[in-house]
Amino acid sequence: CLAASGIVKLLTMNLGHTAYLDNIHSKNVYYVLKASMSTLHNIARCAGVLHHFKEMKTAEVILALRNSSDDFLKSMAMLTLVYLVEEKDNAKLVGETNIIKKIINLLRKALEDKQKGKFHGLTPIELIQGLARLAVYDLNKAKIIEDGALDGFVLMLQSHDPREQTLCAECIWLLSFDKRVRQTVTDFPEFMNTMENLKDCENQVLRRNIRGALWLIKGEIDTDTSDIRLQNIPKSKKQVFISFSLNERDQVKQLSSSLTAEGYKLWVDWDQTGGSTLQAMVEAAASSAVVLICMSERYMQSSACRTEAEFIFHQRKDIILLLMQKQYLPDGWLHVLVGSKTYIDFSGKYLYEKSVQVVRYCHTSSTTSSSSLPLSNNGNAFLTSMSNEHVENWLESKGLHRLTSAFSQIDGQLIWQLKRLRETTPEYFYSILERQFGMTLIDILRFNAALDTLQ
Repeated sequence: CLAASGIVKLLTMNLGHTAYLDNIHSKNVYYVLKASMSTLHNIARCAGVLHHFKEMKTAEVILALRNSSDDFLKSMAMLTLVYLVEEKDNAKLVGETNIIKKIINLLRKALEDKQKGKFHGLTPIELIQGLARLAVYDLNKAKIIEDGALDGFVLMLQSHDPREQTLCAECIWLLSFDKRVRQTVTDFPEFMNTMENLKDCENQVLRRNIRGALWLIKGEIDTDTSDIRLQNIPKSKKQVFISFSLNERDQVKQLSSSLTAEGYKLWVDWDQTGGSTLQAMVEAAASSAVVLICMSERYMQSSACRTEAEFIFHQRKDIILLLMQKQYLPDGWLHVLVGSKTYIDFSGKYLYEKSVQVVRYCHTSSTTSSSSLPLSNNGNAFLTSMSNEHVENWLESKGLHRLTSAFSQIDGQLIWQLKRLRETTPEYFYSILERQFGMTLIDILRFNAALDTLQ
C-alpha cells in the first residue's frame, strides 16, 4: 500500500512547507505543490488509508490551502478534503467551507466547457466522485440538492460518456435514501424523464444504478406491503445470503468455499454489475435462513450495499456481522443499523479458522430462533418486539402525532437503535432527528422525554 510507505508524511510536509508556499510562483516549486496535492488526492480516495492522514494531520494542512491564490490548488484542496472528513467532523466542514456549493459550481463549469472537459484542472468524473463521497453522509443529502446539483445531474446523465453517466447515477442512488430528496426530484420532470429513459439501457452498471435510485424514489420497495408478499416465499434452512462490497471479494470467496463445503446454498452477487435485479435480491434475502453482512468502509459507502442492508434489517433476518477491514468502526447509516452488536473480525490473518467460526454460527442460526443467536444484542425484549403500529400508537400517546408519518418505517428494533445512538453519538442523534425526521426543537424535547420512558 502506497499510503503505508511514508509518502503521506512527505507530501503533507511539502504542502505545509512555508518556503514553498511563499514561492508558489516559482515553476519548480509550483510543480512540487501541484504533484503533492494530486498524489494525496488519489491516495485519499482509497479505502483503509484514513489513519495515515490522521497521523499527519493532513486535513488541517490542506484546509489552509482552500484560500490559495492558485485556482488548481484551491479546488483540489476542497476535493481532497471530502475523502478525509469523518462523520463527526462533517457538519463543521460543510458549514465553515461551503464545500458542497463550491464543488457543485466546479462541476457545472466543467460540464459547460465542452472543449477541455474540465475546470481548474478537474474533470466532471473527479468532481462527481467527490460529491458522491459527501452524499454518503445523510446530513449532506438534502443540501446537495438544495445547492443546485440537479441541473448538473441531468447534463451528466445525458452525456455520451458512460462513466460519467454511471458515476452520476451512483451519486443519485446515494442521495435517494433521503425522503426530502425523493420528494424534490419527483417534481423535476426533465430529471425523472432522463432517469426513466436510462432504466433499460445496455450498460449493466448504469442500469443497476438507475434502477436502484428509481426503486427508492418511486417507493417500489415498499417494505410495509412487501412483508405480506414475502411471507409466501419458502425459506431454506441451508441458504445463506452474503451482502458485501467488491472490495472484499477475495475474503468472501474463501468464506464461500467453507460454507459450500458444509452443504450451504449461497446467494452471492459476485460481479455486482446489474446481472442480479433488485427484486431477485429481495426474494433471495427473504428466502435465506441467515444473512452475512460484511462490514467495511466501502460497504458503508455503497448505495447497493445500503439498499440490501436496510431491507435485510427490516425483515428481521438472522444476521451475522463480519468486520472485513482493519481499523474500521461502523459509522454513518451502518452504525445506526448495527449499533453495538457483536461481530466476527474477518480482517487480517487466519481466515480459514474464522471461516470455520462463521460456519458454526450459520449452523446455530439455521436451527435456532434469532433471540438465541450468540451474536445478537437485541436489548429490551418488549421494546424490540414493538411493531410499526405499536410505535405509531406510542408516538400518539406521547403527543407526537405529527411524527407518525416520518416514523412509518420504524419499529421497536430501530427505536432501540436510536436509543443506542443517543448514548454513543448524541450529536449525530440530534442532527438525524432534525434533518431526517424533520423535528422542531419542541418535537426533539418531547421525543427525548418519550425515549426515557422506554426501559
